[in-house]
Amino acid sequence: MTATVTTDGDGAATAYFSPTQSGYIRGIRYVKAGSGSYSDGVQAIFTGETSGIAILTWAAMNASATQCPQMATCDISATAEWYNDESDEAVNAPIPISGERIKVVLSSGGATKTGAFHVWVG
Repeated sequence: MTATVTTDGDGAATAYFSPTQSGYIRGIRYVKAGSGSYSDGVQAIFTGETSGIAILTWAAMNASATQCPQMATCDISATAEWYNDESDEAVNAPIPISGERIKVVLSSGGATKTGAFHVWVG
């Protein structure tokens, strides 16, 4: 899915990726526009529109880039899982989404600036 998002006069915007999706978030790519692009330092927050599930908070974007967000896992007692007792490395898993659109909220993008986002769900 792709969305081209233009900020308002305050440098903010809210956009949705359609259609509704079910699956796991595999990646999100920001493509900086050739001209009229967001100001350096733009922030994008991606969530599930209905559930509000946190997908990605991407602060201080300055150039085209790709992120592959994941979420921490836990055991059946809601205790965070770690690779081993001597590691400070959490076990992560793809972020699920079910029957909803993905929402992106931009801030600090500069007045009437544009950029594109690609989201891969699988």
